[in-house]
Amino acid sequence: MNRILYRTICFVLTDLLLFGFFTASSVSAQQTASFSRIRVDPTDMAGDVKAMGDIDGDGYIDLVIGGMANSENMVWYQYPSWTRYPVANTNQEFMTDMQLGDIDRNSDLDVVVPDGSGTTNVIWLENPRPSGDPKSGNWIRHTIGSHGTWAHDVEVADFNRDGFPDLQIALELSEIAWYRHNGSSQIFLLPSKRLPEAHTMPGWEISAMMGMLISLVPTTRAIHRYTCGRIT
Repeated sequence: MNRILYRTICFVLTDLLLFGFFTASSVSAQQTASFSRIRVDPTDMAGDVKAMGDIDGDGYIDLVIGGMANSENMVWYQYPSWTRYPVANTNQEFMTDMQLGDIDRNSDLDVVVPDGSGTTNVIWLENPRPSGDPKSGNWIRHTIGSHGTWAHDVEVADFNRDGFPDLQIALELSEIAWYRHNGSSQIFLLPSKRLPEAHTMPGWEISAMMGMLISLVPTTRAIHRYTCGRIT
C-alpha cells in the first residue's frame, strides 16, 4: 500500500477513535452510576503504581499495587478475598505507572514498571506461572534499560507489529523512549525520541492505540499524535 495513503488512513482512524472516546465520555457523564466501596487493604499505602489483571489465571481480575521501599514495595491482591501476596522489592521507588503484559509470551501476565531514577530503572518482573505459583514463587527481576531519570508513564503494545510486546515510556527531559522486543524473553533499547511540544512534568499521559502513540499534554489540554504507521 502507498505509504502516504497508509498514513492518511491511520490519521483518519485515530480521529474517529478520539471522536468516539470523547462522545462516549460525554454521554456517560450524564448517566447515574452506582458503586459500592470495598476496602481491599486497611494498610496506609501511597500506591504510586496500580494495575489490574488476572495474575493467577483463575479467570478473575486481581490487583497489583506498588510504591515506596520498605513500607510498600509491590504486592498483588487475589480476588475475591483480596489476600495480599508479595511481588518484588523496589531499589528506590516504583513510580509513577506500570503495566501488565505477557512479556515472555508464556500465557501469563508479567509486570513492567520503572524503579526510581538510577541505573537499571526500567524493569519487568516475571510471573512465576505457568510452572510456579504467583502466590509463593519468585518474581524474577529483568532489566530492560536505564535513562537515569524518572519515567512518568508506561504503555505496552506491539508498536512495530511483529507479534511481540514493545514499550513506550514517557520520561523527564521532554523525551519519549521506546523499547523493542527482540523476539525472545529479552528487550533492548532503541534511541530515545525527543518529541515536539513535550513538557517535563508528572502530568504526562500516553496511551497506545492500534500501534499509535497518543500524548495528552496537561498544560494545554491538547492531544498530539506522535507515531502512526509501522515503527522500524
